[in-house]
Amino acid sequence: MSSTNNYNIIQGSTFVATQTVTDTNGDALDLTGASITTTIIDRNATEVVQVVTDSFSAPLTGTYTITIPAATTATLDIGCYELQGIVTLEDTTVFGLEISYINVNYAANQ
Repeated sequence: MSSTNNYNIIQGSTFVATQTVTDTNGDALDLTGASITTTIIDRNATEVVQVVTDSFSAPLTGTYTITIPAATTATLDIGCYELQGIVTLEDTTVFGLEISYINVNYAANQ
């Protein structure tokens, strides 16, 4: 599990978010050898971006960082998207994370 978040970004900016994967008791999961696939999905249920995280600076804490570069967010239309995460643990256990949302906005000077 991870918490549901609502992120606001400016179109064309780098998106960075840090989340913690926990079990049903709220304890951090060991992400050693794991991978997390985060998919951005638009209102039409179309997958528009997919980011795989498989390197963790402190895997025992269950913490991971999603980074979506500015060049990628520049291609997103203004609007609200779902962030859906799928975790694959080293033992091949697979489960979904709670859905978060990303709101893409125009830059202030546009």
